[in-house]
Amino acid sequence: MKKTALILICCIAAMFCFNACSGISGNESGKTDGIRQEGNSNGTFLPGETAVPGGGTLPGQDNDSAQNADDIPGIIFEDFGYIEFGYYPQTLAEKDAVEQMSQTTDKTGYYVSSYDNEHYARIAVADVYSLYEDEYEFSDESIIKDRETYYFKVEPIKWRVFAQLDLTGDFKTIYLVSEVILDSTAFLGETEYLEDPTDGNFYNVENGVLANNWAYSALREWMNGEFYDKAFAELTDEQEAMIIERDVSEVCDVYDENNSKEKVFALSYEQAEKLVMLNAIVSDYARCRGTWMSVYPEFYGNGRWWLSTPGDKSYRACYVSDHTSVSASGESLGSTFMGVRPAIMMTVDDAFEILQDEEEEE
Repeated sequence: MKKTALILICCIAAMFCFNACSGISGNESGKTDGIRQEGNSNGTFLPGETAVPGGGTLPGQDNDSAQNADDIPGIIFEDFGYIEFGYYPQTLAEKDAVEQMSQTTDKTGYYVSSYDNEHYARIAVADVYSLYEDEYEFSDESIIKDRETYYFKVEPIKWRVFAQLDLTGDFKTIYLVSEVILDSTAFLGETEYLEDPTDGNFYNVENGVLANNWAYSALREWMNGEFYDKAFAELTDEQEAMIIERDVSEVCDVYDENNSKEKVFALSYEQAEKLVMLNAIVSDYARCRGTWMSVYPEFYGNGRWWLSTPGDKSYRACYVSDHTSVSASGESLGSTFMGVRPAIMMTVDDAFEILQDEEEEE
């Protein structure tokens, strides 16, 4: 698979040049056939979302020059293989590994099993999505028991590789999106939001912005805090520098200028529409973290994952469903069962370097 990924990446530069010269845009490749849209079909980035209760402005609110990343021509969201980068708990531990597990964590915060000398994360009290408690299974088909203790192997994060062209048609940036749903958390977390009777919108009580503003979301904070620290703790300085910071002004009109940079993010509605395959399996680890997943045979194991675009109401954000559709209407911001599928960016050269290193290791 890694060799195939390298070959694919090496070949796409010529294809990109052809696309640029012939005027073919990224979403005209025919790869979005069959995607069903729910609710408002225009992507629903509401025009009035810079409003603040009582009037006035917030730091960074006057950002008329900000360019939405989805408006940049030539974002090619096609599947060009995979790379491995960073680590996260994912697969249920084998019985022998559990029997030989250490009783305390090491300096990484994980447990080590003498069975294979691998690191493991422990969930002391499994939280299974309540409606399907008796129907959820791990990837090995064993039944997940609520409130039980489980260990999960800390494994390389597998990222699907996508690409972007600049305005001249040159190969510019690599987008990496986690292959599976790694975890779950609410979009707004415990932050309170209240309805303003004058306009019917819900606002974040801490800062006055619309509740579904990505720039001020708990999901963004979690991705660039807890998730980042756990997933990339073992990176060298050189490896960490490979991750390109995105400015939140690319997707938000209202944001804090002092907190505008982000290394990890959720895809937007428009970006998700361009993905070849929308479905994502919920990892074993996430299944014990309260993450919802489908129990229908055709979609079993598929989850729903957050996008950064506002939904059709100010208390909802868009998401990708378990059955190959992008929801423009959205899910309630406080829903803790929604999956997280993080995305990061790299330069082309850095992505090549990782692919070449992986090829040499095989």
